[in-house]
Amino acid sequence: MCRSHRPTRARLLRGTPVDQAVYMLDRDGRIISWNAAAQRLDGLADDEVVGSHFSCLYTEAEREAGVPVSALEQAAREGRSEREGWRVRDGGRRIWAHALVSPMRDRDGALVGFVKVTRDITMQREMLLQAHRMEAVGHLTAGLVHDFNNLLAVLLASLRRLRPSVRDEGNATALLDTAVQVAQRGPR
Repeated sequence: MCRSHRPTRARLLRGTPVDQAVYMLDRDGRIISWNAAAQRLDGLADDEVVGSHFSCLYTEAEREAGVPVSALEQAAREGRSEREGWRVRDGGRRIWAHALVSPMRDRDGALVGFVKVTRDITMQREMLLQAHRMEAVGHLTAGLVHDFNNLLAVLLASLRRLRPSVRDEGNATALLDTAVQVAQRGPR
């Protein structure tokens, strides 16, 4: 008889990329095993995690809002729950994570547990936020240049209209001509 094509827990944990933390959860959400990437990501030992409810990896605010329980319910109902948010790691360190929770079912389709795959995307999020900030600075700068050019245009027009009526007493025309030259060198 052929071996089942369903992946075993060991094969699931062995075959995952090194940057994906994989947690095997029982039906109630308690961690029953995890891979080396999860250990690295969380900075905890087996005895600190195995047997704990996976909600310990969420922020207090998310636990109070029922986010972990909601993720399990959605995964059981819809076949998956996918979310991004802050997650708590060793010593209270926080990371921005992408998490996917999927149900595990037996041959009869009965729910036996869950697989939770988490990736630390803190750097990608920071880079995206930085790009948005730079874009905002660019828009602000463009707006300031535009407004400044409008002011310079009014100033230049006024100086040019004033020029014919200025008497050359002392350095008045030279000062006026210098003001026009300086205003012409402004941003365009």
